[in-house]
Amino acid sequence: MLPILPDAPSRTDPTNFSAKADAWVAALPAWTDAANLLEQSLQLVSTTGTSTTSKTIANGSWTLTTQTGKAWVVGCYLYIASSSDPTKVMTGQVTAYNSGTGSLTVNITVVRGSGTYNDWVIGLAVPDQAALNLSGGGSGSLPYQSSANTTAMLSAGSAGQVLQCNGSSAPSWINNNGRLINIQRFTSSGTYTPTSGTNFIIVEMVGGGGGGGSIFGTSATNPGAAGGGGSGVYQKFKATGVGSTAVTVGASGAGADHNDSIGSEGTISQFGSIAVAQGGYPGRSSDCAQAAPLITFGGESFPYYSTCSATLLSRTSMAGAPGFALDNRSASTVYCNQRGGDGGSNPLGAGGTGGYNSTGNAAQGYGAGGGGASTNNSPSTLRSGGGGGNGIVIVYEYA
Repeated sequence: MLPILPDAPSRTDPTNFSAKADAWVAALPAWTDAANLLEQSLQLVSTTGTSTTSKTIANGSWTLTTQTGKAWVVGCYLYIASSSDPTKVMTGQVTAYNSGTGSLTVNITVVRGSGTYNDWVIGLAVPDQAALNLSGGGSGSLPYQSSANTTAMLSAGSAGQVLQCNGSSAPSWINNNGRLINIQRFTSSGTYTPTSGTNFIIVEMVGGGGGGGSIFGTSATNPGAAGGGGSGVYQKFKATGVGSTAVTVGASGAGADHNDSIGSEGTISQFGSIAVAQGGYPGRSSDCAQAAPLITFGGESFPYYSTCSATLLSRTSMAGAPGFALDNRSASTVYCNQRGGDGGSNPLGAGGTGGYNSTGNAAQGYGAGGGGASTNNSPSTLRSGGGGGNGIVIVYEYA
C-alpha cells in the first residue's frame, strides 16, 4: 500500500508553510519507493506469465496454458521466449484468453530461432515487431508514391519482366527482351530442348575437321611434305520459334596413316532442318617412294555445301595449307626445308601445325584440320598426319 503523504504546504498558511514543506518533502522518497514497488507488482502479476506447455517454435496459432487473472486482452501483442535460451523468442497477437482457466491463444507471426521448449516466459510486446501489411495490393504487387502523401500499388508483372522508371509517372513492367538466359553446348549428338522463356536463339556450329596427310610409300627413299586437313565449315545464325530439335555433331577426320595416300574427312554438324555445316576434307599425302612433288595440296573446306534456312550471321572456313618439298634428291644433300601444311582453322578452333621432319600435329580446337607430316633427310621416314577436331554445336538462348 502506498503511504499517505502529509499535508502539502500552502501560501494561505504562511505561519506553517516551512514546517509543512519540510515534512512533505521528507516523505517523498518513501512514497516513491512504494510507488515503484507497486508498478513492478502490477507488471509481474497482470502482464507477465509463464507456461510449461511443450511447443516447437513456428509461425501459426499457438494455444498454451498459463496463469489465470492476467490483464491480456484480444488484440494485444505478446512475446513468448524460452527462459533457458532467451534468443529463442516469438511474437504474436492474442486471439483468445480465458482469465478463469489460463488458456491463452496467440497467432505467432515473428520467430527467432528453432527448437522445442517447455519453459516459456510471457510478456507484453510492441506491435511493430509483427510483419507490416499494406492494404490495396494483390500478391506480388509493389507500393510506389503516386503523389505527395499518397501511396499507390503497382500490380505484379509477368515472370521475367523488369521494372522501368518513368520519371514522376507510375513505374511500369517491361519485357526484358534480349537477355541471355542459358547456353546449351553439344559436343556429341543429342536433342535441343528450349529453356522456358526463350524468345530466340543464336547458334554457333562447326563440322568435323579433316585429317592431315601422311608420308607414305613402299620404301622411304625421298623427302616429302603432306598437306594439312581442311577446317569444318563454321556457321552462326539466329532463329525464333524453335522447338525440340535433333542435333548432330560432326566427327573428326583421322590423319592419314603412313600406309595411306589420304586421311579421312570430317563429317557434318546439323541443327535439325535449319542448318548443315560441312566437314573438312583431308590433306593430300606425299609418296616417299617417288620423286617428291613441289606442292602437296591441303584439304579443302566447302562452305557452299553448307546450308542455313534461318538468319545467317556468319559463315567461314579455311582449307588446309599445302605441304612444300624440295625437288632435290642428291645423296649428298641433307633435306631440311620440308614442312607439312598446317590444318585449317575456324572461329572455334585452331588447326594443327604441320610437322617439320615429324608427324603432323592434331587440331587444337573444334572442327579444325589436322597438320600434315613431313620428312627431310635421306633416307626418309614414313610418318602419319594429325587428326582433325570434332565439331560442336552451341545454342545461346535469349528472352
